[in-house]
Amino acid sequence: MNILVTGGAGYIGSHTVVELIQQGYNPIIIDDFRNSEERIIEGIEKIVKKKICFYKIDLTDYGAVKSIFQKYLFEGIIHFAAYKAVGESVEVPLKYYRNNLGTLLTVVELAIAYNVQNFIFSSSCTLYDVSKTNNVVTESTPIGIGQSPYATTKRIGEQILQDVVKANPNLNVLCMRYFNPIGAHPSSHIGELPQGCPNNLVPFITQTAMRKIEFLTVLETTITRRMVHVLEIMCMYATLLKLML
Repeated sequence: MNILVTGGAGYIGSHTVVELIQQGYNPIIIDDFRNSEERIIEGIEKIVKKKICFYKIDLTDYGAVKSIFQKYLFEGIIHFAAYKAVGESVEVPLKYYRNNLGTLLTVVELAIAYNVQNFIFSSSCTLYDVSKTNNVVTESTPIGIGQSPYATTKRIGEQILQDVVKANPNLNVLCMRYFNPIGAHPSSHIGELPQGCPNNLVPFITQTAMRKIEFLTVLETTITRRMVHVLEIMCMYATLLKLML
């Protein structure tokens, strides 16, 4: 059973690909490695002990992505591909709007054109407005507006999918909201390896310990964050996909 995984060489995407293979699916990866490295593919293959299908394609290239839909019959899609650094999104918002929304539009349009009925969207808990909840986030927490350009791309992405589902009732969509993923596969063949300066706390700590980064500045904060291990997340995606199919 073929499953398209966009951004499948990324941190969460690569772990999810491993879980999909172990559950008997055939994931097809599309990734242009702008936020990852091709050696991640080798790491996945070492874990699953087989070659995997991947294509180095920019997901905003409609024609190139269409060629993959023409080649495979997909039963489902998991869409990870996106820029995700909140701070950077404030500095270069157009970069985030063009990439995060452009890639989503390409994949959703082709999913409809080729009758792929199951779509999981990797969203984010940065959508929530924690200022109104004493920093406690639940499913009933209101969605914020303007938290960051990155958060806005996820909010607009969810709205796009809601509108598309109304017009295409045969399309099943799940939006996964989470943040603060940590950890790595126990094999150590894949894990979190950000390009450039880390934006997540744990790789910042580890790279400081390795002296790759000179120092870590800790600011006083009253926010308590729950970290989620990446293995929990990858199992969550595989479980939800199974329920949809």
